[in-house]
Amino acid sequence: TIDLRKRKVNKLRASLTDLRDGMKASVRESNLCLKGICLNHLADAKLRVSSEDISVTLLDSLNKETLSSQLSDFKLNLKGEGWLNDMEGKLHLDVDKALFSMGGTAYVNEELQKKDKILKIDMPFKANLDDLDFTLSDASIAIVDYVISLEGNAKLATEEHPLMVDATFETNKWQISDLLPLIPFDIKGMMPKGMNLDAAILLKGKACGSMTDTTMPLVSANIQLTDGRLNYREVIPYEVRRINGDIDAILNLSDEGVSSAVVNKLTASVSKSILKLTCRINDLLGNLMADVNLKGNLHLPDVKPFIPKDLGLEAKGKANVNLNLKATLDQITNLDLKSMNLKGTIGVKNLDV
Repeated sequence: TIDLRKRKVNKLRASLTDLRDGMKASVRESNLCLKGICLNHLADAKLRVSSEDISVTLLDSLNKETLSSQLSDFKLNLKGEGWLNDMEGKLHLDVDKALFSMGGTAYVNEELQKKDKILKIDMPFKANLDDLDFTLSDASIAIVDYVISLEGNAKLATEEHPLMVDATFETNKWQISDLLPLIPFDIKGMMPKGMNLDAAILLKGKACGSMTDTTMPLVSANIQLTDGRLNYREVIPYEVRRINGDIDAILNLSDEGVSSAVVNKLTASVSKSILKLTCRINDLLGNLMADVNLKGNLHLPDVKPFIPKDLGLEAKGKANVNLNLKATLDQITNLDLKSMNLKGTIGVKNLDV
């Protein structure tokens, strides 16, 4: 029997330095309240923790910092009741400010630090603590205003089996232009030079599988893209507007995994032309190969920038196109028409050349 009528710690200040294991930690103005009872595998417990500041730093053998984290205005509420193999509970976590770096990379950049609340987690759960098996229902994780809703099961790793996940996820609407500055990695640096993309996106999908040294859960997702805009003047001399899309993707991040995507529908307006695209992409994260079908109603004067100037051609009228294209990512971004496998039909109306 464990019976904790009430245990409280108020305004705790503490620090720890472990030079042998290379760790430094400290807490400032921390408060803790624990109340609970466990009798014959039946438990009822509540935990509240708050702190102005929690810091942890890890050092390597050369006393060089490998990990540094700091949480400010930290609040945790955890409660659970029931049998240890059939418990219901809820976790709530708020973090107003945070810093985190590992291996010289800062994962909370300056833009993210400006936000009022960096992290909020609401996680109702059912648990079998004997098997470390947790089921989530109506759970959510919010980083600033970007919310991920979660449902499903997670079984923590033991000596007998690895971490296993079978869960669905869904986001609220994310605006790409607002999201990119908050990401610690230089996403824009990964895009082709001169490309600017904005759109609202909704993600919905599932993660299923185990996590080991060589495997990761398989992620399948649907992406809804609305009201998008693309500027890539090095390749397309017009702004691409009213981009709307429906995309399915499978991410296999295991050592031997191959990821893929299917563009079920992508529509856009380019100057006075309207385009519709479907596409299958193989080896999404490797040697990307795209199989594209493009249909559209082209306003022929829009095509003029793509015609060599020395031909001196002027074209008026409209054209209905139905083109099939097979190409690699490099061929598409560089508009390397000579290397692409391109075929299809073009029907013209009111042509004047």
